[in-house]
Formats: sequence, structure tokens, C-alpha cells
Amino acid sequence: MLYLAFAVLTAFLATTSAHNIQMKAHSRECFHEQLHKDDKMTVTFQVGDREFGGSGNLELDFWIQKPDNSYQVHERAVSAGDHSFEAPIDGRYTYCFSNEHWSANTKEVSFNVHGIVYVPESEAPQDPLEKEVRQLSELVAQVKDEQGYIIIRERTHRNTAESTNARVKWWSIFQLLVLLGEGIFQVWWLKRFFEVPVGPWPSHPKLKELGRYERAQMKGSLEAHSVALYTQVLNYSLDQVKVILGVVKKELNDPSLQWYTFYRVVYVYGKSPKV
Repeated sequence: MLYLAFAVLTAFLATTSAHNIQMKAHSRECFHEQLHKDDKMTVTFQVGDREFGGSGNLELDFWIQKPDNSYQVHERAVSAGDHSFEAPIDGRYTYCFSNEHWSANTKEVSFNVHGIVYVPESEAPQDPLEKEVRQLSELVAQVKDEQGYIIIRERTHRNTAESTNARVKWWSIFQLLVLLGEGIFQVWWLKRFFEVPVGPWPSHPKLKELGRYERAQMKGSLEAHSVALYTQVLNYSLDQVKVILGVVKKELNDPSLQWYTFYRVVYVYGKSPKV
């Protein structure tokens, strides 16, 4: 019965309230406490993020305003805080969390308010057991608050780690695709680089005429046909044609001569070959 009375008295002397709020972009949340002179008030808070892959910006503005509208505390761009003060005057004390300067994501704010009502020394309990119970209650409240902050920090760090892992995964996939694409392009380019072009026809007018004539008059054996083309179109002698065919046969080492090679040889010579 005595312990229950002490617990009730302790709850009156030391009060604690814990809250969790969601701060959307460009929002503000304010709360107030009615204090008397010499009352002690403590506000602790921690900013977290429930959203996976959030922007990582966990900052907001915080301030405590006294009844005369002056600031007891005024902080900008903070992610955690622990502020204690004794009320200098009677009145309503307002504390605010502001996310008005950020628009990236929604933030979760977990905060605790500890209030200790001032009791004159003449009215203070003299029983040592009662004092110990009150101190123990304050320590338990602090442990509970710290546990809540640890949970928020763990969730925030887990979101950061998972977001980093996702970015590394997609970056690795992108690098793999780039590597495969580069390999395919290099194979295609090297294959194309070593290919012998069949066309287009050389710009020499006689060779163009030769090509048109060859396509229309393709018949008979390869060598006889080539002799007819070179003698009739280019007015080469038989000895000159034999020189050209000899060069081509020696170059290709293949009896089935390709016509584009004839055109290339004639074009390189530029003039009638000497017999």
C-alpha cells in the first residue's frame, strides 16, 4: 500500500509522454505545455524515415518558445536533440517541429517530453524510499526513450543499407550490359574492318562501263569472257590482258577469279599495263 502511494506521488511529480508523428513536406507541428516557475521540462527527439530508398535527408527545424514569445531554444537543420530547461516564468511553453524548408520525403519524428513539477523544500517528501522510487522512475523513462531512439536509428540505417545495396545491384547490371554491348560492337567492327568490299564500282568511267557490259554479257568461260571484256571495252591487247590475269591469279591463287578483283587491279594500274 505504501509503495502504491509512492508510485502515485511519483507520477504526479515526474510526468513523461512519448509521441510519434509524421512530418510531411512543408509542414509544421507544434505542442505546448503549461508550466509554473521553476518547473523543469525536457524534450528529446529523433528524426527517422520509414520510406525505403528515401532521400536520406533527416533534418528539420526545432524551437521552444516561452510565454513572452521569445525563444528558449531555436535550432535549424537538426536530426536529433535533447533539451532541458527550468521555466523562468509561469505560462504556456510551445515547442515546434518544422519541415517547411524541405520537400524530399516524409519524416517520422519520435519525441518524449519529461516534466518535473517543482515542489518547495518544505513540502518535499523526506522519506528516502520515496526519493529512490522517483529516481528509479526517471531512469526507467530514460531507458525507454533511448530504446525508442535505437529502434528508429536501426530502421533508418537499415533503409540506408538496403538502398545502397539496390543501387550497387543496378549499377552492376548496367556495367554488365555495357560490357556485353561493347564486346558485340568490337566483334562486329573488327569483322567489318577485315571484310573485302565488293563494291561500289570505281569512279573510272571505263571501269563503270566495263561493269555494266560484264553484267549483260556474262557467258562462256571466265578467262575467255574476261579477255573479250578487256579487249573490246578497254582496248587492251591480248598480251596486256594476260599480264592482268596473271597478276590476279598469282594474288588470289584461285582459278575462280572474282570480277571485283579485276576491277581493282585495273584501277590500281590506272593505265594499260606494259607487256
